[in-house]
Amino acid sequence: MATSGDRWEKKIRNEDLRNFIASEQADPVSVLIEVEAPDSVLELTHPPSGRGMNFRVQSVQHIAEPRDNGQRAIEQLRTLLETLHLPYHFLQGARAFVASPTPQQLRCITASPFVRSVIPNHRQKLGMPRSHQT
Repeated sequence: MATSGDRWEKKIRNEDLRNFIASEQADPVSVLIEVEAPDSVLELTHPPSGRGMNFRVQSVQHIAEPRDNGQRAIEQLRTLLETLHLPYHFLQGARAFVASPTPQQLRCITASPFVRSVIPNHRQKLGMPRSHQT
C-alpha cells in the first residue's frame, strides 16, 4: 500500500521541498506544479535547398487523449488551486502552474492525479555580475 510519503517522493525530488512538505511551517514557498498531460512533440521540417537555414516548426500532439491535449487535467488542477484559495499563474507553454502553497496545501496538491511533479521555483537574477561588466 502506498503512503502519502511515497506519493511525495514520486512527485517531489528536491530534498528541501520534501522537508518543507513534511513540516508544519506556515510560510509558503514558490513552486512550479507540472500538469500530468500528454506530451508534445515538435516536428522540424527542413526547407527545400537554396532557401536559407529556415526551418518549419510544427507542434504535434500525441499520446493518450490527442483531442483533449491535457485540458481536462489543467482545468481540474486549476479548480483544485482555486478551492485551496491559492493564487496562481499558469504557464501555457510549460503546462505548469506557479503558486506559493503552505505545506498543508502542497500535500493536497501532490495527492492529485493531475500533478506530474512539483519543483522549487528558484528565482535567479538576470544580468551579469559587476565583475563581468565593462
